[in-house]
Amino acid sequence: MKNNKFIILFALLTIVITMNNCTKDSEGVSKVTTYAVLTMKGSTDTVIATGTTWTDPGIIVSTGDPYTISGTVTTGTPGRYPLVYNAKNVDGFASQITRVVWVVGVTGSATSHFEGTYTGGRGTLYSRDIGDGSVTLKKTSIPGVYYCTDMFARFYEVYRGYGTDYRCPGIIRVNADSTIDNASINFPTPWAPAYITAGTASINSLGKFTYGISFTDGTSVATPFFLEWNP
Repeated sequence: MKNNKFIILFALLTIVITMNNCTKDSEGVSKVTTYAVLTMKGSTDTVIATGTTWTDPGIIVSTGDPYTISGTVTTGTPGRYPLVYNAKNVDGFASQITRVVWVVGVTGSATSHFEGTYTGGRGTLYSRDIGDGSVTLKKTSIPGVYYCTDMFARFYEVYRGYGTDYRCPGIIRVNADSTIDNASINFPTPWAPAYITAGTASINSLGKFTYGISFTDGTSVATPFFLEWNP
């Protein structure tokens, strides 16, 4: 009976010592941190005309921590200007969000009825045959200028199956003679700088956009892309 009491006492002492050591070992190891959630003020993609005064509307940081901005906007030069906002919480954990400012030069025609959802593809192939092949044209404040959600008509993202990294947002400018171009703004990464090939781009009477793509290194995509109006 004495032996049993000794064994029980020893077991209890072992448990107490182990728990005490665990408490000391875990001190300062586990900690809850609150990440900063960044919310964009204004539009994620903002289209402005050259010469426009650009005032950054900024962001909202959920934790109230300060933020920094990487990138600048040159309003006198047409182009695509990414602005990257960064914020760190009190524990040093970073959050990031990006806005793109598109600066467009000469305006297109004053027509604005091309805004809407289109079915995209290349040649005779529809991106919708594989998945969601829809592309959106959004009217901007500049006459005849539209923001396009994918200049490659979802062909590489959906039809080829390369994923969202291969989506290529851009600018389509509609001219008075029903030709179109991308307002001298090259395509973003992962694509090499490219543009709508002059003389290949037009809109037919049904509102179907057809255009070729050329890269600044002299190469081009052999088969033209299309955006077909979905009423």
